[in-house]
Amino acid sequence: MKKAVVIGASSGIGEAVARELSQRGWAVGVAARREQQLEALVADLSGAAHSQVMDIKDTDNARAGLDALIRALGGMDLLVISAALANPRGERSWEIEKAQIDVNITGFTALACHGWDYFASRGRGHLAGISSVAGLRGNRMNPMYAACKAYMFRYLEGLRLRALHENLDIKVTDIRPGFIDTAMDGTKHIKEAKLLRAIVLPPDKAAKQICDALEKGRRTVYVPEVWKTVELPYQLIPDFLYEKLM
Repeated sequence: MKKAVVIGASSGIGEAVARELSQRGWAVGVAARREQQLEALVADLSGAAHSQVMDIKDTDNARAGLDALIRALGGMDLLVISAALANPRGERSWEIEKAQIDVNITGFTALACHGWDYFASRGRGHLAGISSVAGLRGNRMNPMYAACKAYMFRYLEGLRLRALHENLDIKVTDIRPGFIDTAMDGTKHIKEAKLLRAIVLPPDKAAKQICDALEKGRRTVYVPEVWKTVELPYQLIPDFLYEKLM
């Protein structure tokens, strides 16, 4: 039986991915800050499952928690890091920006490094990070969130290149969701626009696309796939025009 750890699994995309992997026959370890939600999730999963309370802002706690899940599962074939902190109100202060850095960059990197070291010691594995299409360009409403996701793009790409250079059988997948109907995503205004409603996915449908891509070992995944057609033209919009649009 394959074994996966999903970080940030108490709600949203992380929870949906954990459920989908379990339905596909994976043994699943789930981690997040909210113990009650984790316990309810584990009780509801169809197969072998373990939970670990974890606050990824505390990097020592997070790495120890990952080790505990690996021991409980008896190994790890796949690590999915879905934990994230957004700022949907668009407020800006050093405290708000730092809180996002602590979760989206420092916490993510600590877990990615720890997972990488585990996979490297075994010579194989699969590391996946849930980034976002928000990382494609700057965003005036939440500049730090966009910057954090752009960091994830480059960091995961760098790890993928390292695996190739070092001849390691470690797959690295960058999952870039667009509009997903979660508490964090803030898609209410988009769903109210009929022309845009089709690009908002519920978490369970997003998880199916994500798990399909993971099982295929894809490098970069847009969810839904329509965002892949948007990527290049979006990045090629001249700065003067982008500034007017945004």
